[in-house]
Amino acid sequence: DIHRFGNPHYWLDPENGKLIARMVTEKLISYDSQNADQYQANLNQFEKDLDSAILNWTKRFSNLKDKDIIFYHNSWPYFSKRFGLKTVDFLEPKPMITPSPSKLNQIIQKIKSDGIKVIASESYFSDRAPKFIASKTKVKIVKLAQSVGAIKGADSYINLFETNLTILAKAYGVSYD
Repeated sequence: DIHRFGNPHYWLDPENGKLIARMVTEKLISYDSQNADQYQANLNQFEKDLDSAILNWTKRFSNLKDKDIIFYHNSWPYFSKRFGLKTVDFLEPKPMITPSPSKLNQIIQKIKSDGIKVIASESYFSDRAPKFIASKTKVKIVKLAQSVGAIKGADSYINLFETNLTILAKAYGVSYD
């Protein structure tokens, strides 16, 4: 497993984004104390904006709670936990290992038997396996932003979550306004 020290995709929970921003701010201040007030003001504004966004998302996207989802890669445990998605499987049997025909068949059977509606993957993974699965089922395939700039609309940390949550709500056909 390439994640031998645990899953590193911790920034995909916005609460963890605040912790990361605090650490970056502390380090910037340690190198450039003359601008400490500006760094602290920027951090305060970021935390205020993110707290407001988290509250908004929790209300607007509550219809995603307990939705079953299959991810291509195990990048999303923090995101799923924060927003209540239920990860039922991954296309990759192990990180960076392409799914075998038997794994694809297993996923197809799981989708059919459990009524799973969505497979999500990062922007950089091939669509080949997800499209094959979609051709055998009625599952919807979506690309999510794993980082800022990964897909259109995810042009800031806050917009990364807004974009991903909107994509998922549309894929599941749930309201989010």
